[in-house]
Amino acid sequence: MEWPSPTMISLRFQKLLAIETNSNGIMLDRSLLRVRVEINLNLPLPQGFWLRAQLAATKGLWISYKYEKLSDLCFACGRLGHDNRSCRFAPRNSSFDSGYGPNIKASTVRRSHIPIEVIRQEVDEAEKRVTGLGGGAESQWWSV
Repeated sequence: MEWPSPTMISLRFQKLLAIETNSNGIMLDRSLLRVRVEINLNLPLPQGFWLRAQLAATKGLWISYKYEKLSDLCFACGRLGHDNRSCRFAPRNSSFDSGYGPNIKASTVRRSHIPIEVIRQEVDEAEKRVTGLGGGAESQWWSV
């Protein structure tokens, strides 16, 4: 089975800002791929995607997204900025399962001393937009 490429992952987000690589620009050989993306805060966080197998007889593989440095994530609707008690998006049905839970938060991964290759734009520019959250159109986007 072919593993997902950064391009494949970037198609599922608004923007791919950076990807962790070694000094030669080669992706690291480990079970995770750390990327920095820009997402729309008006929508639930994406949970992952099915990676189709090359052969019809082989099952696909679910690729889960894990998020670092999350705060105020509602497990009922998957949006940032409030918790389950104050959620206005999820149905009040007690049997409703959104699929969101503590498992969407990344466990602490030991950071390597490997440079991050910046893609498309400088990450500093994106972070300036993020830190300028004041209620305008810029407040809809967040870099994770």
